[in-house]
Amino acid sequence: MKINPDIFFIDDKNINYKNNIFLISGNEETFVYEVQQKIEKKLFNLGYSEKKVFENVALDNMGVFSDNNSLFSSLKTLVFKNPKNINTDFLANIDLENFSIIITDSKIKNSSKVKKKFELSERFYSTTCYDLNRGNKKKLLDNLIKNKKITLEKDAYWFFLDKTDNRFGIFNNELKKLGGVKPPKEFVFMDRAAVGLGSVFMHLKAEVNWYRVFNALI
Repeated sequence: MKINPDIFFIDDKNINYKNNIFLISGNEETFVYEVQQKIEKKLFNLGYSEKKVFENVALDNMGVFSDNNSLFSSLKTLVFKNPKNINTDFLANIDLENFSIIITDSKIKNSSKVKKKFELSERFYSTTCYDLNRGNKKKLLDNLIKNKKITLEKDAYWFFLDKTDNRFGIFNNELKKLGGVKPPKEFVFMDRAAVGLGSVFMHLKAEVNWYRVFNALI
């Protein structure tokens, strides 16, 4: 089935991680990496304590697993990076009792038969990672504000969305910084909007005229 990649970071309660297959594609490398890490972490917490990585191999027969005799003896996460071939019929019939599979492929096209089959599957997942748009960034920021109980003034909110990088890895790092923002004690009597904007400006290393910005707000 087709899902948006931001779901993994906002609300993944309906995703079935156990004994499943995930196809992560797209040209935004930091997003692909972060989604992969998110899935791996989730699986590790579910008891998938071992991980094996395959690069540039054909994912079309059981021979790819034959190098590891203990492959099916415990819960494992198998990561396939840019496989030479993906046989969806093989994957549909493989026994996933003891493992989950993550496939990352930056070359796969939206029109490919493999991707279409994943998107139409009722079990397996397909997610495509491109640069964030304003809507994606808004969802992620709103989720942070809700979970961290952050208060941002309107101007600071939209400034953050418009000025942060559209690459997920960089944007996510800025979100983490924003989650730890606390106004200095000496600012307690300043206007709330000025403090909110100032915190965002500092995290984005923006070069602005602070005097002008503050006076525009009061």
